[in-house]
Amino acid sequence: MVLAVNVVNSGLVALVLASYLDQTRWWIFFGLVVTLSAARAIGWRIYRRHRKPADHTLKWALIATAGSGLSGLLWGAGSTLLLPDNMVEQTFLAFVIGGMCAGALASLSYYLPALLAYVYSSALPLAASFLLDGRTVYVAMGCMAVVFSAAVTFAACHFNRAFVRGLRLNLDLSKRTAELTKGTEELIAVNTRLEAEIAQREAAENQLHQAQKMEALGQLTGGIAHDFNNLLMAVIGNLELAQKSM
Repeated sequence: MVLAVNVVNSGLVALVLASYLDQTRWWIFFGLVVTLSAARAIGWRIYRRHRKPADHTLKWALIATAGSGLSGLLWGAGSTLLLPDNMVEQTFLAFVIGGMCAGALASLSYYLPALLAYVYSSALPLAASFLLDGRTVYVAMGCMAVVFSAAVTFAACHFNRAFVRGLRLNLDLSKRTAELTKGTEELIAVNTRLEAEIAQREAAENQLHQAQKMEALGQLTGGIAHDFNNLLMAVIGNLELAQKSM
């Protein structure tokens, strides 16, 4: 999105200034912007395919910062070298660069070096050319450009801190969620083991109760058999005495 805005703005600037001032060199500026934007787009696609290895993070960060700085320097150098001595066109280009810096603040604030490289390399050359002019109006415009760059830097640092803080909070939340999930799984496993042990204990208690019942029943039947045997012995003894008497 940033690259597309960069190309569209350079095309509009070239169309307005080249047709209005009859300066075809602005089309050369547009071609350079398109070429650099295409190279950055290709680099971005390569990064998206090979961004997994953590060893190359610093390399890609340096490439992104360098590409952003070159893009801003192209605008800064173009505004300084190609712009005629006309306040209307200079003010127009200053507003274009300021708008692009504000847009970069919204899209590049998550990576502060690339944003600062773009803002400083695009705004400060124009501010320096205004300050070196010496006329009051241009000096005031140069001071405004410097103040604008400082304001963008302050806002970018604030946004970057907020972004990093939010990212850290998300990482902490993810870590705590993982810890809670692991603790919940451990509790579920412990609960499952307890339920299994309770089931085994209940089964053992049921078997013990059944054994106790069988033991009591055996003792009862044994006692009844013993008493019945005593009665039978008495009857048998009397029958034997009666038989002897006959």
